[in-house]
Amino acid sequence: MQLSAPEVLDLSKEPAHILRLYGLDSLDIKVARWKISVVVSIIGTAVLIWFIESDNWANRFDQWLASVVLWISAWAGVICVDYLVFRRGKIDVPALYARAEDSIYGDVNWAAVIGMVAGVIAGWAWGYGLVGWLQGPIAKATHNVDLSWLTGFGVAAILYYVLRPFFAKEAQTTAVHAP
Repeated sequence: MQLSAPEVLDLSKEPAHILRLYGLDSLDIKVARWKISVVVSIIGTAVLIWFIESDNWANRFDQWLASVVLWISAWAGVICVDYLVFRRGKIDVPALYARAEDSIYGDVNWAAVIGMVAGVIAGWAWGYGLVGWLQGPIAKATHNVDLSWLTGFGVAAILYYVLRPFFAKEAQTTAVHAP
């Protein structure tokens, strides 16, 4: 498969947009956006070249998808519990853009971070990917059964459900103002 230089450059911009939307902007890290875009575009281009130059493109793509499943299933577990259980489908959009001190959501939701990290670890333990580092010990012990998506989602969701009342700013504010 041959791609022209403009096509490669266009495809390499996507990681910069994703990072801008879900990464450093949400962490309030003060770095010029163009610097972040350059670094992430170089990484994205390198990964794209790694895919294209592979002898077996489908195998590389499967390896990448297996690694995405590890974190996205844990992320989905946290998001589903937060949105469906705690917020009941209602989001205060202006509060999402307010300063952390003024927002009902606060700064970092540590219950979500802990739940997601634990979910990724659980997903890895039950995962059986094509490469050695994506083959977890539980999956190997159970004759290569891959339940990474289910355990990642479940562990993250349950842990977030249990920890959120202790960490969430709006839960603490409600507890303080209760009669």
